[in-house]
Amino acid sequence: MILFKIDNWHEIYRILRSNKLRTLLTAFGIFWGVFMLVLMVGVGKGFEYGSRKKFGNLSVNSFFIWPQSTTKPYNGYKQGRNYTFSLDDVRIIKSNIRSVEFIAPQLNGKPYGSLLEYNNKTGNYSMIGNYPDYMLKIDPVNIIYGRIINNIDIKEKRKVVLIGYKVYCDVFGKNEDPINKLVKIGSVYFTVVGVFNSLHSDSWALHQDNTIVIPYTTFQKLYGIGTNVWTMALIAKDSYDCKITDEKVRALLRKQHKIHPEDKSAINGYNLGSEYKKMNDFFDSINLMIWIIGIGTLLAGVFGVTNIMYITVSERISVFGIQRAIGAEPKQIFIQVIVESMTLTFIAGYLGLCAGIVVVETVAYLLVNNIITNITFGRPEVNINIALISLLIIIVSGIVAGFMPARHATKIKPIDAIRTNKD
Repeated sequence: MILFKIDNWHEIYRILRSNKLRTLLTAFGIFWGVFMLVLMVGVGKGFEYGSRKKFGNLSVNSFFIWPQSTTKPYNGYKQGRNYTFSLDDVRIIKSNIRSVEFIAPQLNGKPYGSLLEYNNKTGNYSMIGNYPDYMLKIDPVNIIYGRIINNIDIKEKRKVVLIGYKVYCDVFGKNEDPINKLVKIGSVYFTVVGVFNSLHSDSWALHQDNTIVIPYTTFQKLYGIGTNVWTMALIAKDSYDCKITDEKVRALLRKQHKIHPEDKSAINGYNLGSEYKKMNDFFDSINLMIWIIGIGTLLAGVFGVTNIMYITVSERISVFGIQRAIGAEPKQIFIQVIVESMTLTFIAGYLGLCAGIVVVETVAYLLVNNIITNITFGRPEVNINIALISLLIIIVSGIVAGFMPARHATKIKPIDAIRTNKD
């Protein structure tokens, strides 16, 4: 078979070497097409991972809602009415909307100020009253020291506090063990049970690291909140649409608080599920565009190979004629031209693939080792599937590039070849 005959490989080498500049320029088209495809896919993945990192470990099927003043009069109430959510609302949502998997009420703000003091060091920080499940299921954090708020803290309304990493650095420094130390928040002493840092990578991470968290029930008791709820964090079940679940919850709360059904501004919020879906759709479109551009660039190189193979075939009409005259079948000549095309395409494409991977992995190394710092760009990568697809594209490109020239070569008649040689 032609693939295994050493003389044929010598012939291919001689042909490619006979016009080095032409071969080099043609090969560069394939090299550049594959290189750009791999590079764009790798960089695209880096941007995608960087964007996903901003969400941290937030449940991607979660949403948050909080009350605002009404903007429409309704049922005897004037517009501009202030109201609050309550723990009754939490129970009603759990009972009536089956698509809600989990709900966590939150209290936040500074009823009496959130001035934290420790050994003559002070700082103002955001304070939140939370349930432990919020930090386990909805927005997990990284515990550096100690533990998170637990259910016993909730049940016993303990005066314990979980502090963000920046709070810890501000009041304890980076060497002191903060666990079981007493800190004063406002006029109340709390025991530090843990230190955490955020898993996000944007401004929200800075906010979280600048936060102090106490048990929800402790917040209620100390600051006379009663059954009021300032924010609700919810998770929709995996089999349900997060946006539709959000709309159902808002509709139920508008009914519960006698708010105009069309008063969309009376309940504000943020739907992470919808934002995450938009991001996925965006990157799906970006990835599709990358492949279209990359393959388009590669096709330009393929056309170059096709042209060069046509020229090569034309220059070797007499050779093919002699081969036909001494008994070579058209199939053998066809395969010979295809192999020549695939050899040129594969070598150039493989070098482009390797060069693309080297560049992508170099950028990844610089990011991982913090030589380049960019919170909006994650670790770029070219996984094995992309590499295999690229190799397949290279092989197919070689066949496509050589098909028409090979077909042209098989149609050369021995008598025409001899006549051409005489001319």
